[in-house]
Amino acid sequence: MNRLLTIVRLRWALTFATLHRSVWQVVGFVIGLMFGAGVVVGTGVVAWFAGIPFFRGLLPADLAANDAWMTAIMQPTMVVVGAMVTVSTALAQILVIGEGGTMNLRNFAIYGIPDRTLNLGLTLSTLCGVPSIVGMLSLTLWSMAYRRAGGLVVLTQIVAGVLAIVTIASIAKMLVALVGTLMRSKRSSNALYVIVTLLIVVAAQLPNMFAQSMASGRFEFSASGFSSAVGWLAWTPLSAAFQLPFDVLAGRWVALLVRMVILLVTIAACYEVGLWCLRRDRVAAPPAAAGARVKGAGAFGWMPDSRSGAISARVLTHLRHDPRQSMILIMPILFVVIFGIRTELPGFIWQSLIWGGLFMSITESNGLAYDGRGFTMQAQVGVPGRDDRLGRVRVYGVIATVYLGVLGLVILVVTGSAASVSGWQSLMTFLGAGLGTAYVGLGVAEVISCLFLYPVASIDRPFSSPQGRALAQGFMPFLYMLIMLVMLVPTGVVAIMSLVVGFPGWIAGLVGLANGLLVLAVGVWLGGRVMDRRLPSIVATLQSLASLQK
Repeated sequence: MNRLLTIVRLRWALTFATLHRSVWQVVGFVIGLMFGAGVVVGTGVVAWFAGIPFFRGLLPADLAANDAWMTAIMQPTMVVVGAMVTVSTALAQILVIGEGGTMNLRNFAIYGIPDRTLNLGLTLSTLCGVPSIVGMLSLTLWSMAYRRAGGLVVLTQIVAGVLAIVTIASIAKMLVALVGTLMRSKRSSNALYVIVTLLIVVAAQLPNMFAQSMASGRFEFSASGFSSAVGWLAWTPLSAAFQLPFDVLAGRWVALLVRMVILLVTIAACYEVGLWCLRRDRVAAPPAAAGARVKGAGAFGWMPDSRSGAISARVLTHLRHDPRQSMILIMPILFVVIFGIRTELPGFIWQSLIWGGLFMSITESNGLAYDGRGFTMQAQVGVPGRDDRLGRVRVYGVIATVYLGVLGLVILVVTGSAASVSGWQSLMTFLGAGLGTAYVGLGVAEVISCLFLYPVASIDRPFSSPQGRALAQGFMPFLYMLIMLVMLVPTGVVAIMSLVVGFPGWIAGLVGLANGLLVLAVGVWLGGRVMDRRLPSIVATLQSLASLQK
């Protein structure tokens, strides 16, 4: 028991130690706490009104006359939402949090702690984290929604909330352990990283796709089919915990016991899989490194023969082998596919160029952290900051220009707009706005990446996570996007004027392009000056971040 408590205390000791290293970590942690408190309070308020229910006048007479609305509305809602939360948490754990940084099985393997004690202690440390505490408090308060059904149902919901959080945490830890154990080659890990990211983005768009299909008549909703799907889903570990209060309400005691057995077996199975992964990692040989095949000087042979050209060659070579930044080449195509599905709005697909430009430089906003210690040699040589910023802009700017340009021409052909003048005007409007957005993002990134650096996963372990990364990773991109939106205000004003006054939209596209080029030029100049002044601090920060990846 002492070992378990020590592991839990160590989890919080590492968290507070990380907060002492950076003010921005503290800011991110406070924002996370505020968001968690908001979720708990919001859940409590919704649960209170759901227990009345205050919308009784909106229900049909047969549902409003008694509490049948609980089984007709709340039951399928809780089952579906519970499954979505479980799946999304597991995917986010793999993509964002990874192996949990310092608190993972491999880092404790050398201390002689019995495997079962170690696995149980790390599971308890996860359950004592802020997300798990927020989840348990929220599901406990949600029991107020069942207060009209009696005290036994309320008590069952409290127990079900604990089981749900433990099940979700167990499934997420099991999947992360399996990924780290089975995906041992760099190629397989990189492929999985991309696939998981795409799954998260597509899953976020499923409700819109579903609603659009129903509105257009391509999909006919079947109440019986939906009820059958919910029934089957309630028997899976994804939603079984959320079904327990309704089993008590309906007096289905056998179903209640069977579902509790399913949850307990799932938790036990996840625990055993974690043990198997730990033991396998101890005896498995590391993957054999493939022999490097070098042909010529690569990008160094055709980039400009200058300091900025050398920086461009280094960045491009690094970018080709970095799975963490591969999403900048996938997101624009994904936006085209998602917006292209919305056939009820023929011109809707064009805005994918703007969204693609918005996300193309998001990794460059922390570009020095992705370089890691490779930047130290550059600093020792004494490369001026302006040359560094110019070299990086050359790579990302060319990629954005060519990529969005080709994508715009593809949209022009696919939509059949090439034969009309309005089609070419749409291309000029949205391509100019998309490129302007990409340039603004790149210009902002060249400044902010010299000011605010936060830890990133190791390039060899893209699913791992340095301690404290999740807080900064959530806050800093938000700050970056906020600054981008401020810099895009001139483009937004002209775009609104074009809609109100009625002048051609391609003028807004040209203004957006000019807006982007201006911010990009200022970003290269200002970013270079900031880098020159903060160079020793940047190197020291990169050394500190590199130590978190071990």
